[in-house]
Amino acid sequence: MAGNRSKDDTLLPPGPGMVSILRSFLNCSGDRETETAREDGFSRTASVKFMITLQDGRDLLALGYCRSQIEKMKPQEAAEILLSGKKSPC
Repeated sequence: MAGNRSKDDTLLPPGPGMVSILRSFLNCSGDRETETAREDGFSRTASVKFMITLQDGRDLLALGYCRSQIEKMKPQEAAEILLSGKKSPC
């Protein structure tokens, strides 16, 4: 990165163009509100669960769901149950 060095060969901070590229690559807006947890507890980004983890399975078992019920669940359904803490109706 020869372009990021000064005449006395010290490293210079990235220019605005590089910062913009890095932010888009890292999916950051530079807005502190979106980079940290919001006070209202809601996120500005959508999230879709695509798998039920081992810990999710353990948590569902603790809520009274049996393995056959868990195996039939869609990941998003499991996430909603875990978020609500809803116990198994069985």
